[in-house]
Amino acid sequence: MTAYRVPVPAPKERNTVHLLDTEKARKQFAEAPIVRDLFPLLGLRGQDQIRVLICDGSHLLAWVGAFRLERFGPREAERLEMLVEPLGRRLKLEESLRRLSVKGAALDVAMDALGSPAFILDARGRVVHANQAGRALSREERANVVEKGKGVLSGTRDDPALSLLRVQAAGLPSHSLLVQHPSDSRDERLTAFARCWGLSPRQREVLREILEGKTNKVIGAKLGIQESTVELHVTSLMRKVAVENRSELISAFWSRMR
Repeated sequence: MTAYRVPVPAPKERNTVHLLDTEKARKQFAEAPIVRDLFPLLGLRGQDQIRVLICDGSHLLAWVGAFRLERFGPREAERLEMLVEPLGRRLKLEESLRRLSVKGAALDVAMDALGSPAFILDARGRVVHANQAGRALSREERANVVEKGKGVLSGTRDDPALSLLRVQAAGLPSHSLLVQHPSDSRDERLTAFARCWGLSPRQREVLREILEGKTNKVIGAKLGIQESTVELHVTSLMRKVAVENRSELISAFWSRMR
């Protein structure tokens, strides 16, 4: 009565209230190794048990139950049974929110790795999410990019400086990923940024690769230098620009000059 398969309980164990309602069941419970050896260390000696495994399909969400010296009966089992459905809904919601949080963090990392301004647009062309480079644009620059993106989305214009990828998933409204391509304007900004912060030619080269979302290893291979040397250049870049990480460096590139 205490052991169950983890993390996938057997079908008969899922969302079913287990009650020690016979002498045989109580004897099996008392003789289980975990009850005999571990429970006394936890202060559970001679305790009765009632419990249910809340599951989402085959996936275990939670163990819910209680121990007491007095025996549990059908009344307690009925009350616990009434909790199974609402607890299952609540735990499923919490699990979904946790997964969405992880997916949201992954989306942020992936979009920031693009280096260039990127936006998620809904079906009406409204911005529902932006990466750091996109948020770092001035209000006018951002509005200009999004307005052009709406034109691409509606099919009324074609802009080689923009890419629009439609994102569709079952049960969800259509969205689009809008990315502003690296262009001459970025090269001009890079020149001004390097001059503003006193970057060396090599630091400017490293920054260009960072803006494209490349790792230190890839940057080193492209520039023909050691990865450790790239790390030194990145550290020096962040110190000069007064930022603490690569994301802030990209944001600073798109947002400010001294």
